[in-house]
Amino acid sequence: MNMLYSHRQANPFLWAVISLGMVGAIIAVLLDHKPWLILPIVAVFGVMLLLFSALTIEVSGYHLRFWYGVGIIRWTIPLGEIERVARSRSSWYEGWGIRLTLRGWLYNLSGLDCIEIQRSNGRSFRLGTPEPDRLINVLHTALATRRPAPPAA
Repeated sequence: MNMLYSHRQANPFLWAVISLGMVGAIIAVLLDHKPWLILPIVAVFGVMLLLFSALTIEVSGYHLRFWYGVGIIRWTIPLGEIERVARSRSSWYEGWGIRLTLRGWLYNLSGLDCIEIQRSNGRSFRLGTPEPDRLINVLHTALATRRPAPPAA
Protein backbone atom coordinates (compact mmCIF):
# COMPACT_ATOMS: atom_id res chain seq x y z
CA MET A 1 0.00 0.00 0.00
CA ASN A 2 1.28 3.46 -0.91
CA MET A 3 1.58 5.18 2.50
CA LEU A 4 1.72 8.96 2.16
CA TYR A 5 1.50 9.86 5.83
CA SER A 6 1.73 8.08 9.15
CA HIS A 7 1.84 9.67 12.59
CA ARG A 8 1.33 8.15 16.03
CA GLN A 9 0.81 10.53 18.92
CA ALA A 10 0.89 9.50 22.53
CA ASN A 11 -0.39 11.40 25.53
CA PRO A 12 2.02 11.14 28.48
CA PHE A 13 -0.50 12.96 30.69
CA LEU A 14 -3.08 10.25 29.98
CA TRP A 15 -0.54 7.54 30.84
CA ALA A 16 0.24 9.32 34.12
CA VAL A 17 -3.43 9.78 35.07
CA ILE A 18 -4.33 6.16 34.32
CA SER A 19 -1.21 4.87 36.10
CA LEU A 20 -1.85 7.04 39.17
CA GLY A 21 -5.49 5.95 39.16
CA MET A 22 -4.41 2.32 39.09
CA VAL A 23 -1.92 2.79 41.94
CA GLY A 24 -4.51 4.71 43.98
CA ALA A 25 -7.12 2.00 43.43
CA ILE A 26 -4.66 -0.73 44.44
CA ILE A 27 -3.71 1.15 47.61
CA ALA A 28 -7.39 1.65 48.50
CA VAL A 29 -8.09 -2.05 47.94
CA LEU A 30 -5.13 -3.10 50.08
CA LEU A 31 -6.15 -0.73 52.88
CA ASP A 32 -9.63 -2.25 52.76
CA HIS A 33 -8.07 -5.73 53.00
CA LYS A 34 -9.48 -6.96 49.69
CA PRO A 35 -6.38 -8.03 47.73
CA TRP A 36 -8.51 -10.20 45.43
CA LEU A 37 -9.68 -6.95 43.72
CA ILE A 38 -6.16 -6.07 42.53
CA LEU A 39 -6.27 -8.24 39.39
CA PRO A 40 -9.59 -6.82 38.10
CA ILE A 41 -8.39 -3.27 38.79
CA VAL A 42 -5.13 -3.82 36.91
CA ALA A 43 -7.08 -5.45 34.07
CA VAL A 44 -9.50 -2.51 33.72
CA PHE A 45 -6.75 0.11 33.77
CA GLY A 46 -4.61 -2.02 31.43
CA VAL A 47 -7.45 -2.26 28.91
CA MET A 48 -7.90 1.52 29.12
CA LEU A 49 -4.22 1.99 28.27
CA LEU A 50 -4.38 -0.51 25.39
CA LEU A 51 -7.47 1.11 23.91
CA PHE A 52 -6.64 4.82 24.36
CA SER A 53 -2.87 5.17 24.83
CA ALA A 54 -2.21 6.67 21.38
CA LEU A 55 -3.91 8.00 18.27
CA THR A 56 -2.47 6.90 14.92
CA ILE A 57 -3.38 8.61 11.65
CA GLU A 58 -2.43 7.23 8.23
CA VAL A 59 -3.11 8.44 4.71
CA SER A 60 -2.60 6.19 1.71
CA GLY A 61 -3.46 6.78 -1.92
CA TYR A 62 -6.89 5.31 -1.19
CA HIS A 63 -7.88 5.90 2.44
CA LEU A 64 -7.62 8.00 5.56
CA ARG A 65 -7.29 5.65 8.52
CA PHE A 66 -7.10 6.46 12.19
CA TRP A 67 -7.24 4.41 15.34
CA TYR A 68 -6.76 4.55 19.05
CA GLY A 69 -4.32 2.37 20.99
CA VAL A 70 -3.71 -1.06 19.51
CA GLY A 71 -6.32 -0.58 16.79
CA ILE A 72 -9.46 -2.20 18.14
CA ILE A 73 -11.18 1.20 17.86
CA ARG A 74 -10.53 2.26 14.26
CA TRP A 75 -12.03 4.07 11.28
CA THR A 76 -11.30 3.94 7.56
CA ILE A 77 -12.55 6.73 5.27
CA PRO A 78 -12.12 6.24 1.51
CA LEU A 79 -10.60 9.36 -0.06
CA GLY A 80 -13.54 9.41 -2.50
CA GLU A 81 -15.84 10.28 0.42
CA ILE A 82 -13.83 13.35 1.47
CA GLU A 83 -15.12 16.64 0.06
CA ARG A 84 -13.12 19.21 2.02
CA VAL A 85 -10.28 19.39 4.54
CA ALA A 86 -9.55 22.46 6.65
CA ARG A 87 -7.60 23.43 9.73
CA SER A 88 -9.67 23.73 12.89
CA ARG A 89 -9.32 23.98 16.62
CA SER A 90 -11.27 22.29 19.36
CA SER A 91 -12.34 24.08 22.51
CA TRP A 92 -10.94 23.18 25.92
CA TYR A 93 -14.40 22.12 27.09
CA GLU A 94 -14.77 19.61 24.23
CA GLY A 95 -12.07 17.57 25.92
CA TRP A 96 -10.08 14.60 24.69
CA GLY A 97 -11.18 11.25 23.41
CA ILE A 98 -14.15 10.47 21.21
CA ARG A 99 -16.83 13.13 21.57
CA LEU A 100 -19.99 14.17 19.78
CA THR A 101 -19.84 17.96 19.64
CA LEU A 102 -21.99 20.65 18.05
CA ARG A 103 -19.60 20.53 15.05
CA GLY A 104 -19.76 16.74 14.63
CA TRP A 105 -17.60 13.97 16.04
CA LEU A 106 -14.23 14.85 17.52
CA TYR A 107 -11.44 12.28 17.75
CA ASN A 108 -8.68 13.81 19.84
CA LEU A 109 -5.93 12.53 22.11
CA SER A 110 -4.36 15.76 23.32
CA GLY A 111 -4.11 19.44 22.52
CA LEU A 112 -6.57 21.64 20.66
CA ASP A 113 -5.20 21.55 17.09
CA CYS A 114 -7.23 19.47 14.68
CA ILE A 115 -8.42 19.23 11.10
CA GLU A 116 -12.03 19.25 10.01
CA ILE A 117 -13.05 16.78 7.33
CA GLN A 118 -16.26 17.29 5.38
CA ARG A 119 -17.58 14.07 3.87
CA SER A 120 -19.64 13.69 0.71
CA ASN A 121 -22.65 12.62 2.81
CA GLY A 122 -22.72 16.11 4.36
CA ARG A 123 -21.36 15.04 7.73
CA SER A 124 -18.11 16.32 9.12
CA PHE A 125 -15.75 15.28 11.87
CA ARG A 126 -12.60 16.65 13.44
CA LEU A 127 -9.38 14.75 13.94
CA GLY A 128 -6.87 15.96 16.53
CA THR A 129 -3.25 16.16 15.45
CA PRO A 130 -0.10 17.98 16.59
CA GLU A 131 0.78 18.63 12.93
CA PRO A 132 -2.42 19.87 11.24
CA ASP A 133 -0.71 21.74 8.38
CA ARG A 134 1.34 18.72 7.32
CA LEU A 135 -1.70 16.42 7.45
CA ILE A 136 -3.80 18.90 5.45
CA ASN A 137 -1.09 19.17 2.78
CA VAL A 138 -0.85 15.38 2.48
CA LEU A 139 -4.63 15.03 2.27
CA HIS A 140 -4.90 17.78 -0.36
CA THR A 141 -2.24 16.02 -2.44
CA ALA A 142 -3.93 12.64 -1.99
CA LEU A 143 -7.34 14.07 -2.87
CA ALA A 144 -5.96 15.70 -6.03
CA THR A 145 -4.52 12.38 -7.21
CA ARG A 146 -7.01 9.98 -5.61
CA ARG A 147 -7.61 6.65 -7.21
CA PRO A 148 -10.48 4.25 -6.69
CA ALA A 149 -9.86 1.80 -3.87
CA PRO A 150 -8.46 -1.56 -4.96
CA PRO A 151 -10.89 -4.49 -4.87
CA ALA A 152 -11.10 -6.34 -1.58
CA ALA A 153 -8.91 -9.44 -1.47
